[in-house]
Amino acid sequence: MGLVEKRFKKCPAMPLLELKEVTNRLGFNGSRMEVLRNINLQIEEGQSVAIVGHSGARNNPSEPF
Repeated sequence: MGLVEKRFKKCPAMPLLELKEVTNRLGFNGSRMEVLRNINLQIEEGQSVAIVGHSGARNNPSEPF
């Protein structure tokens, strides 16, 4: 085992993706709606994630917010 491999194994595992205190608001016709408030999320390598919601809830990841 090389020096780089030994160092890597000693490091604590980090999440593949981490969100901290994420808030998102959408506006339409002069009104604003908070759709996310202080969301925290950690996704580890190998985990599966799905975005779900009723039709028309902007749950398509290819749709910009």
